[in-house]
Amino acid sequence: MTVGEYAKKYGISERTVYRKIEKGEIAAEKCQGNWTILVKDDLSEKKDNSVKDNEQDDQLIEQLRDEIEYLREKLDQAQEDRQRADTIIMQLTKQLEKQTLLLEDMRDRSLWKRVKTALGFASP
Repeated sequence: MTVGEYAKKYGISERTVYRKIEKGEIAAEKCQGNWTILVKDDLSEKKDNSVKDNEQDDQLIEQLRDEIEYLREKLDQAQEDRQRADTIIMQLTKQLEKQTLLLEDMRDRSLWKRVKTALGFASP
């Protein structure tokens, strides 16, 4: 590919192309006094891009698998925590019911019966 063709294809000036050749950023060789730019054919360029895309896809898939595993572990932990919380709530509910029954029993007794029971003079 000539310098002019390369410049037109990539939308840069010919002078920029010459500078890049001098810096070694563009592979080129001088043939009969003119620079010829060595360009990969489009097929090999597409193949390189395809390989890079596949590698990126593989990395993304692996990352997503790791995230799924992490979320499953978190879900399992949350379920265990929920079961623990439900057990505690049940125990506290039973204690509340017992306390409520005792309180109702105390209310049903007359004041004198409560005083006698508290002082130990009468049986409950």
